[in-house]
Amino acid sequence: MTETYQVVLSKEPDGRYSVSVPDIDGCFTQGDTIEEAASNAKEAIEVMLEAFGDLGKPVPPPHSIVVPVRVDLPEKMKAAS
Repeated sequence: MTETYQVVLSKEPDGRYSVSVPDIDGCFTQGDTIEEAASNAKEAIEVMLEAFGDLGKPVPPPHSIVVPVRVDLPEKMKAAS
């Protein structure tokens, strides 16, 4: 069986990417590139799901939806950029 979990990548000041998985508490990883971060996320999810099974805990179903939200910057922030 295959499931699809949403992951959130955040670019860090050093250029690397941190990754969180909203549907799995405590599931975090990182990568030097987007591709590496996504690959590491897949591995982290698989490890976490296996641990849930080993502990007899229910596997959390994927339910998060990640969408971009466009906002208008305050005038004083526009002048600074």
